[in-house]
Amino acid sequence: MAYRTRALTPADTDAARHLGREAFGMPDADRPDQDPPDGSPWPGPGSHALGTFAGAELAARAVALELGTWFAGRELRTCGIAGMTVAAEHRGRGLTHPLLTELLLAARDRGEVIATLFATAPGIYRRLGFEMITTVDQVQLPVSSAAAVPPGDPVRLRRATAADAPALRDCYRDWARVRQGPLTRTGAAEQVSDEDLIGDQDAVTLAVSEAGEILGYACWDRGTLSERTLTVTELVAHTPQAYRSLWRMAGAFAMKVDRVLLHAPAGDVARTFLPAKHWQVVAQEPYMLRVLDLPAALAARGSRGSGQVRITVAGDELGLVNGTFQITADGGELSCEPSAPAEGPPVLTAGGLSLAVSGAFSCADLRASGHLTGGDARTDRTLEDLLHAPPWQIRDTF
Repeated sequence: MAYRTRALTPADTDAARHLGREAFGMPDADRPDQDPPDGSPWPGPGSHALGTFAGAELAARAVALELGTWFAGRELRTCGIAGMTVAAEHRGRGLTHPLLTELLLAARDRGEVIATLFATAPGIYRRLGFEMITTVDQVQLPVSSAAAVPPGDPVRLRRATAADAPALRDCYRDWARVRQGPLTRTGAAEQVSDEDLIGDQDAVTLAVSEAGEILGYACWDRGTLSERTLTVTELVAHTPQAYRSLWRMAGAFAMKVDRVLLHAPAGDVARTFLPAKHWQVVAQEPYMLRVLDLPAALAARGSRGSGQVRITVAGDELGLVNGTFQITADGGELSCEPSAPAEGPPVLTAGGLSLAVSGAFSCADLRASGHLTGGDARTDRTLEDLLHAPPWQIRDTF
């Protein structure tokens, strides 16, 4: 059977939504298929949709979102892959690989330096150089644990209104930009109105200082009476007092709910304020990354170390990062230049490069997983010095 791939247009909306419904269970289950709030055509701003057709039938589709990722105060232009699905009758025919290849090549041409996605089947994407670097977790704990958190005086709580939206965005930005991995929420595909920012959940509770400064917030949904669950979709704070105050707010539902369900990045600091051990991960969303443009990605992310090392990258089926490179760090800046092939430098797979650039794996773990060969203890130390990073903390899913 002959297949052809092309950009999807507003005329393909119904077919794309139908395919999304089959894969994800409801028409608006994945963000790229949502109707833009201003009534503009689908796909919306900052979204690039591709479809593979068998004749007139849409057999597969995927969407690339123009996103931004914070990396210790720097912004990495990011291609977020979403809504990847193949129609049931066309699975097993190798449609995913060529469709994503075209999507990723176009993303690199737009200047995006990394690509990320949430994978239900990680093995499919490893072939394309993606590797898992962190997870977004759903954590369950008894409401009594939140109620037992000590008070956070002198921080006070109040309900957010649409007028608080700019300050709420600033609070998130100040939290996110000094960490690795959170989305900037300023990309072309991430725009949310002030009303939706506040109104997409039952409530947003603010933790404010005596001077009225927003020190943190919790977005929450009460759910139904029978569920007896308080779902906290986001908990962000800048001070211990703000964390304690927001936890105690959740605990104040103890007469009405039995449990708190928190959406959190892996290793969320919010856990450190709970006096009990209860922290049950009930669901995880694996977050995967691959490098699209190595010199640009390293220049954008920078380094905390200094020195230089030569590496070789091999086995990238897309051909985007194969080659030998000289990487140099000086004064917080990273440069990467193509280098002549040589004997002896460490050799990384495309997936290993993704893990190294993100800082997710040490060289020992890269070697143990088969992603790094060659080199020696000295080059391993230098590579870790140049690319070390704290764990990623992604909060958004797409």
